[in-house]
Amino acid sequence: MTIEQFRAVSHNVQEVLLKLRGILLLNQQVEDIQLLLYQVDGFYVKVTCTTPNRIRLIKSCTLQEIDDFLASIDISSITKLVR
Repeated sequence: MTIEQFRAVSHNVQEVLLKLRGILLLNQQVEDIQLLLYQVDGFYVKVTCTTPNRIRLIKSCTLQEIDDFLASIDISSITKLVR
């Protein structure tokens, strides 16, 4: 599947595709919002949930588009463990 094909289907179909083909890379809680990052075939999908299992936004991204999102992730607790 390509990113264009993913973008062309409905929100409901995107949810099903994430469950069937998505690999969860990140699950981060920011205040009352849950941010999820999936890899699907050759692209990435950001999912924003307002409550558990209540998807508010699905946004597909290329690797270049996801850089800002990745830069915003706090990894200080991980870097302390590695040192």
